[in-house]
Amino acid sequence: MKRAASVTGLPYDEVLNRATITGSIDISRLPGTVRVTFLCPMNVLDRIGIGHVVREKYDLP
Repeated sequence: MKRAASVTGLPYDEVLNRATITGSIDISRLPGTVRVTFLCPMNVLDRIGIGHVVREKYDLP
């Protein structure tokens, strides 16, 4: 979650809150592997340069 916070620029507590409420935290069987999913605002995705990928994938304007 620290990595997600640093990449998105969102505060750590917000990433934790988003993952807990609207996402998931999955621990894999592989050692040391954890997957965190959360909803991220489009303006954040645009700022880090991947907003166009999401718009294309989900056919958003």
